[in-house]
Amino acid sequence: MTYAAQTAAIRFETDGYDISKPNLMGRQAAGAGFLSAAVAARGEGPIYGYGPNPRGAEIFAGFVGTMDPTAQTRWIPTAQPDGLNAVGVCYLPAPSLSEEARLRLRSGPARHSLCSVTHTTATDRVMRAIAELLVEPVMPWDAMICTSKAVRDTVSRVHEAQADLMRWRFGAQVRIAGPQLPVIPLGVHCADFESDEAERAQARAELGLAEGDVMALFVGRITFAGKAHPLQMYQALEPPPSAPANPWCWCSAAGLPMTRSPVPWPIVPPNMLPACARCSSTGANRKFGAVPGRRQTYSSHCRTISRRPLA
Repeated sequence: MTYAAQTAAIRFETDGYDISKPNLMGRQAAGAGFLSAAVAARGEGPIYGYGPNPRGAEIFAGFVGTMDPTAQTRWIPTAQPDGLNAVGVCYLPAPSLSEEARLRLRSGPARHSLCSVTHTTATDRVMRAIAELLVEPVMPWDAMICTSKAVRDTVSRVHEAQADLMRWRFGAQVRIAGPQLPVIPLGVHCADFESDEAERAQARAELGLAEGDVMALFVGRITFAGKAHPLQMYQALEPPPSAPANPWCWCSAAGLPMTRSPVPWPIVPPNMLPACARCSSTGANRKFGAVPGRRQTYSSHCRTISRRPLA
């Protein structure tokens, strides 16, 4: 089989690219965006997929076909990892390189390169996977894409700590090599988020927003250690003294499984968030509230932020 030059086989499992199902995660949105860009930039060659699913070739072709019906696909099963040698690079939509690096030893560590990408780096599981890269057969021609300078700094700190441990355990002469850490921010397909004035007016009407009301929506998981804290958004939404008298209405919904420790709401001091009288009249809480059938540790709240200093 002849492969196109300067391409990569994309490790594909549906969970990493499907944005149609409930409980959408950031890694899935990033995966779908990456696959869409890869299809658009493929040139005249096919798109290569790689994975363990016996139906992977069919499913991968279906995903690619929704992005461009003219795109051709090729499939490499994980049971035949030597097929990656002719492609040259295997792209992994997660930070860990360990499993693929061990599989590559069957044909030789220099036969193809591995390239992964970071998502969250603050959880203990991900930090362990990043630290393990220094003890796995990961080579200097492999790479882990860091989506920001802050992420690269985090990865470097984890690697420094792991390297110190290895020198303490095995001696200063131990050879330590990790992957390259290029910084490539996540891209956004702006056309996917375009809307017209009619759609905007319909959405505002459904939410009961009056002319001049400003809504900010926090999209993500409010998980302090692993994701985000909303305090910075609250501070950004504090209007200047010259702002009009119209209230700034903010609605958010955040649900976490009960397996996590419940955290009381509001996260910021209560005097920063006076209750919004509009909540009970517009049904905003119902629209952005708990997912039916799912246990919640957070509630949905609508808050008005006054233009005056909050007492």
